[in-house]
Amino acid sequence: MCDENDLASVTLQFARVYGSDDYFGSEPHTAPAGSPLTYRDCPKTGDRLSLILGSSPELIFRAQDVTWAVGQLMLMSLVGREAQEGVSADARIERFLAERKRPPTITEVNWYVTITVDRDVSVDAARLGEGRYYWLEPGIATKLTDEFRREISPVADVLAIHASTIIGSGFLEKELISDAVYFRRPGREVFALPNIQCTGLAAHIRRDMASLDLDQLSSVISAAATSPRQRHDWLGAIKYWYLAALKEPDEWKRFEYFFLVLEILARRLAKLLYNEPHHLLPAGDDVEACDGPLSLEELGLLPPLERLSLRQAFAIAVLGLYPREAEGLIRTFADVKKARDQLSHGGLRTGARLPVSKARALADKCIKGAICRFTLP
Repeated sequence: MCDENDLASVTLQFARVYGSDDYFGSEPHTAPAGSPLTYRDCPKTGDRLSLILGSSPELIFRAQDVTWAVGQLMLMSLVGREAQEGVSADARIERFLAERKRPPTITEVNWYVTITVDRDVSVDAARLGEGRYYWLEPGIATKLTDEFRREISPVADVLAIHASTIIGSGFLEKELISDAVYFRRPGREVFALPNIQCTGLAAHIRRDMASLDLDQLSSVISAAATSPRQRHDWLGAIKYWYLAALKEPDEWKRFEYFFLVLEILARRLAKLLYNEPHHLLPAGDDVEACDGPLSLEELGLLPPLERLSLRQAFAIAVLGLYPREAEGLIRTFADVKKARDQLSHGGLRTGARLPVSKARALADKCIKGAICRFTLP
């Protein structure tokens, strides 16, 4: 629709789609009751945020089909294959769509996690073309795509990590569609600039739908989307490395990424929890040097914040988040750090087993504890 100022309304839709062969429920693609979770005025006034669980995001996949067909048309133009006389661009795109077979990386998936953000914008009506499939001038489409993706991608990172504390981080290991920006307008096909990335598949585990606490997930996502940004500032420095670790196929890189997440988390959380009165830390830097935890604070041995060792910083963090489990978590971290030190100093060789699962479990637990402590009301 155009107004008297010759502006046209266009809806931008940011989309990130994860896929896994793990699934909740008795059958693949089963959406839990209450899905999708939707939030208005998030992250900005007028925006619509959705988290779609289980079922295939068919409208997005249709838009991807159109995007692929538009890309084929562009490719034909680049290599100098001109359109047949009298055959429109729409007709050529429809021919490509008829030949389209969706890749198995999209279709052979048992459960989807889809994050979308919709925003209505106004554009100069003169920038709209007459076509049904590719109807927005490339220059304005590129500008809108870059700006919207730059703004929403960090938001999607935060939402994905918050969601992982409820559904499990395994569901975020494979991105099927990576931060696409689609254009919607009544009477036209939905499309994106043809640069969407697709990746592979995951492993297979069936989970009881009853184990998915959708109410808790809704509370976590709502808090992440609506709470002041400073409530989860601690997450900003680790979100890239955490999500990269989940997707990384190389075990050594995966371990390095998870350890970096733990290192950053330990420093950030120790800063937030340093002044709490109940820090019971081992005497000295070696957890195994004593039979049980002693209070460095009581002994006058707690060093200034800027002089904390990494192990001390981690201990302060987990004592603040999980005081009853802290001793075991500190010992597990000692094992992980020992492997990391050996790796850094050349003590491990190619093929050596790294405690990736331990590092990942610690990262998952610390993130969940920090979200409960600092993000949730």
